[in-house]
Amino acid sequence: MSVYGGFFGAGMGILMLASLAIAGHDDVHEINAIKNLLAAIIYSVTVLTFVMAGAIDWPYTMIMLVTATLGGYLGAGFARKIPALWLRRFIIAIGSVLTIFYFYKTL
Repeated sequence: MSVYGGFFGAGMGILMLASLAIAGHDDVHEINAIKNLLAAIIYSVTVLTFVMAGAIDWPYTMIMLVTATLGGYLGAGFARKIPALWLRRFIIAIGSVLTIFYFYKTL
């Protein structure tokens, strides 16, 4: 999963949430926190690899860095306010939409 997530990223969070739920974690907020930690580690290794390869377009990278940081903090605050059942439903909905989108995009 780390190679997939480091290179592609889309859907990695959904896959990690599902994997952690299957592994026996019950609290969706705990699962989300573990997923965020694992994603940070995966993306850090990926960034280091791309920097060492000289494959970074820095102006776009800085824009993405700022917006991703803001989105992460705002999204985490928002997720903590949502009841676990609705958060699970939202995650399933996003995963389903991404699956359908990428399936039809490959046709």
